[in-house]
This record gives sequence, structure tokens and C-alpha cells, in this order.
Amino acid sequence: MDAPIQFLVDHWPGVLFRQDSELQFTFVSPRIEDWTGLPIETWLKDPAVFLQCVHEADVERVRQHLQSAAAATAQLPFQFRFRHTATGRITHIHEVRGPARGSSGAPEGHEGFWQNVSELAQAGLRLESANWAEMLSRLTPGFAHDVNNVI
Repeated sequence: MDAPIQFLVDHWPGVLFRQDSELQFTFVSPRIEDWTGLPIETWLKDPAVFLQCVHEADVERVRQHLQSAAAATAQLPFQFRFRHTATGRITHIHEVRGPARGSSGAPEGHEGFWQNVSELAQAGLRLESANWAEMLSRLTPGFAHDVNNVI
């Protein structure tokens, strides 16, 4: 691997990956170990490890996405979650996956990147909670006033 690409792999906060047409990983960058608890060697040996690390509620959607990506001619964005095998920690992932082309130009699998968007997902949940609390604080005085009038 040439120096600029190695620098990107070593310092980029996401994960770069490449899979063949059978979904066997031929490359995955080191940060995957932090997110899933599994070493790179496991990712490169066992194509089933990907779905084993996907959050159980997302597995079917990920399978459907992989089928769509197999027929795609352009990059497809997608979001799912990984579950760390040892700690159970959940990492929210934004994926961009596109066809990987060989020297002949024919598709030979997929390549793309995963980006950790957990902080963004958590901020969204906090915002939803804050909206609910604000709405409740607006409704409570009116409700109390109406109940008081009935009494």
C-alpha cells in the first residue's frame, strides 16, 4: 500500500473496507476492532462475521441492503448498528458502499467506508426527549386549569 493511502487508513476515524462478490472481506481497516471487538484476521477469514456483528434488530435490513448493493451501479448510503461482541456497546454506522471494479472494469464486489455516527444518533434521541418534555410543560398548566374549574 502506498504511503498516502496507508496514512489515510491509519488516521481516518472510520473504517475502509473491500469485499468480493461472495462478501468475503479482502480489506478492512484497523478501527473495526474497536467497534466490534474482533481482530482484523477474523474479518478477513470469515464472511459471516459481518452479520454476526450487526445489531440483531438490523440484520434483515442489512441483508436487503446487500442484495440491493449487489445490483447497484452507484454508491448506496445506508445506516445500521454494530454490537461489540465483548461489551455489548452499540455503534451507529453510516455506510457508503459501491461496486468495486477490477482491471477489466467489471464489478468484482463492493468497497466503501463506515463512519461512526453514534454521537449524532444520541443527540437526536436527546432532542426527541427534550421536545416531549417541552410539550408536556406547555400542556400541564392548561390541564391543571381545566381540572380546577371542574372541581
